[in-house]
Amino acid sequence: MPHAELERLAAELKRHDDLYYRAAAPEIDDAGYDELRRRYDELADTLGVPALARYTRSVGDDHSEGFTTVTHDQPMLSLEKAATDPDAFTVAGEDVEPGRIDPALLKRTAFGRLCAWQERVCSELERSDPPALVVEPKIDGMSVALVYEDGRLARAVTRGDGLRGDLITAQVLAAGAVPERIGERARFEVRGELYLPRPAFAALNQRLLAAGERALINPRNGCAGLMKRKDPAGLAGAGVRSFLYVVRPGLHERPLPPSMWERLAWLRSLGFAVHPGVQRVTGVAEAYAHCLAWAGRRDGLDHDIDGMVLNLHNFAELAAKDVRAGDTVLVQKAGEIIPQVLEVVAERRPPGASAVPWPETCPVCASAVVVERRRDPSGKENIGHFCPNPACPAQVRARLVHFAQREAMDIRGLGEAVVDRVVAALGVTRPDQLFALTAEQLAPLAMEPDERGVQRTFGAKHAANLVAALATARARGLAAVLFGLGVRELGSKLAADLAVRFRGWDALLAFARSYAAGDAAARWRCRAFDGREELAALADAAGLGPAADATVAELNARFAAAGHQPLEGVNRATADTVFVQLAAPALVAVVEGLRAAGVALEHAGVAVQEVAGVAGRTFVLTGTLPTLTRDQAAALIEAAGGVVKDSVSKKTHFVVAGDEAGSKLAKAQALGVPVLDEAGLRALLAGPA
Repeated sequence: MPHAELERLAAELKRHDDLYYRAAAPEIDDAGYDELRRRYDELADTLGVPALARYTRSVGDDHSEGFTTVTHDQPMLSLEKAATDPDAFTVAGEDVEPGRIDPALLKRTAFGRLCAWQERVCSELERSDPPALVVEPKIDGMSVALVYEDGRLARAVTRGDGLRGDLITAQVLAAGAVPERIGERARFEVRGELYLPRPAFAALNQRLLAAGERALINPRNGCAGLMKRKDPAGLAGAGVRSFLYVVRPGLHERPLPPSMWERLAWLRSLGFAVHPGVQRVTGVAEAYAHCLAWAGRRDGLDHDIDGMVLNLHNFAELAAKDVRAGDTVLVQKAGEIIPQVLEVVAERRPPGASAVPWPETCPVCASAVVVERRRDPSGKENIGHFCPNPACPAQVRARLVHFAQREAMDIRGLGEAVVDRVVAALGVTRPDQLFALTAEQLAPLAMEPDERGVQRTFGAKHAANLVAALATARARGLAAVLFGLGVRELGSKLAADLAVRFRGWDALLAFARSYAAGDAAARWRCRAFDGREELAALADAAGLGPAADATVAELNARFAAAGHQPLEGVNRATADTVFVQLAAPALVAVVEGLRAAGVALEHAGVAVQEVAGVAGRTFVLTGTLPTLTRDQAAALIEAAGGVVKDSVSKKTHFVVAGDEAGSKLAKAQALGVPVLDEAGLRALLAGPA
């Protein structure tokens, strides 16, 4: 019976998914799985089974018993695939050249799907010309997220279910699969693939067979098996390697290079392995041809690839090297095969050669674009383009979505689709207006039809839940509000620091206004000066006595003696952006609207009850504690009157270290700073006996 066959195929798909993702022991290869999936989908189409009733593979969960599970700072999402249906227009099982594809079958081919993707991208960017792309081989390995702190690998986590993964730091370090130390000191996360080269895989299978065990099917599962060894001893010679390919925006403490291509080059400069097959192309036709060329080369690699990945590339590189249409350029090989443009041959530039045009107006509201040029700590110039219109519909929507996200005000139920409707139907344009919404307004909102085409409304239950979530969000505190406002350069860490330092919005606003007005003490607190002469001018303006002959140390001491304290984590560039925005009348009006709506604008930390031995002492947390998260430990310390800081110095009183403590522990030991474990911290918090 057809329905019985459909159930059998669904059960078979689920079994193979469990074998692949959970047991790391697949019984069929990717092609066999894809054929099984194709048969299931064809039968489901024939029977008219709706999409919601079909078997759907979720993101693979690679969790293994005995491993600590942690939440990713940002989800590790799936890639969108573009493959050719087996019975579509192919030659010898391979995709054909674009010009030979039957137009009637185009949408069933990889090239047709790439064309549709490009059309969506161009539509979203409101451009007619093909975009520049970066194409790279997709490694058939084990996805991993690596967090580096203070120049050292602090955490390695598997993909897991996309939201949470297993902690495998010790295994990755023991295998030597990624650099343990790098030159970049700022905290950041880089993602990529761990893989087992074919020679190492063959050697592993020989050892398994010699021991009377079953050989593994493919290198990916060999890699997963090695990385899930609870005892990392013996991994040093196993041969596990890596290719890294993306640095997640928002998880880096400093500005990143503006384009995907430059970010890959930056990773390579730090010592990370970037695949030598990465290539820049223009448009999907060139990308598709590049992918076809790789089809014949994949067998010559020492590792498996199961596709090619495309990411968009911007025009900053063209601007930096002044490359124009029709130019002749000098090219060298980089990374074995990548053609790297060195410079333009100026004497061969054709008359009237035009530069690549930059956007002049916002594609949504037509406001004139603002171009901002800033240099990162390495001296590299970063170019940003901004719409200056706060009433721009795209900005309105993005601000509301950001305000509601979990890391900010955590307003459950206020996702992108709901934001679209409250903006369009209820006229909401500012975060403070959200708190005036009622269940009666929300319930009848017309939402997008479901997958069966049935029109639906937001509904009474969802409306009541959202109103309740808004009520709960009122008490999140100043740090959540500051981060939720979407101020450029004001991340969650700085928002929390400012909330602790100023305790409330009024004090922070007063400081922001002082800084924006050029107040000398405020500028000193943000290190907003260059050299001794400018520092002396600030001291004179602050009335701190004759400064002409004073040294830098003496001038800094005068500010400190006058009761001024530097703001940690804030430099001149950050202050110029953050405090000027916080003092802007439009943003102040939003915050006052939040105050009127009953939103708490004070630091949400618990009341302090000082404990002798903790109060006034400085603590630094590192590693994973047995029962406390870092946030929980920090809250306990602050509640007892202690101060938690990020970096270890001679002034640090205690370092609290857990498992996999990084360079902070080593620095504490070198400086002679006392080190506590969780039990020692709890004993200290309990106070004198």
